[in-house]
Amino acid sequence: MPAQTSRYESDALPTEAVAVVVIGGGAAGLNGALMPARSRRSVVVIDSGTPRNAPAAAVHGFIVLDGTPPSEILERGRRQVREYGGRIVFGQVATAEPAAPRPTATCGSPPPWPPPARQTARLDTQRSRGVLDGHTAL
Repeated sequence: MPAQTSRYESDALPTEAVAVVVIGGGAAGLNGALMPARSRRSVVVIDSGTPRNAPAAAVHGFIVLDGTPPSEILERGRRQVREYGGRIVFGQVATAEPAAPRPTATCGSPPPWPPPARQTARLDTQRSRGVLDGHTAL
């Protein structure tokens, strides 16, 4: 089983369409969410809380933060994204599709917490740049 970060406060998934959905709330995902949030775009980060570096004592080779524990970087990153109006939703993406009339990402909760009903984050196609998952943009 992948290591989990400590449980954190989850924001509500918005009911209205958003400009950006970021899949994964690690350092890269949070950084990917920060810039559009600073540009006053609506941003949702969907994070399962299972980063690959959770067992590490420190992150190295990350400018200015070399030697910082991964949990501290995530905490600071979440705070910064929220300061600009971004939302961090604890969940796991079940599907992400570039479907008409707009791309969607369907979110459920990861174990061990009981999953709520699946919810869908909708993208505003007039202002959207897409769904980001750290590997590909839909």
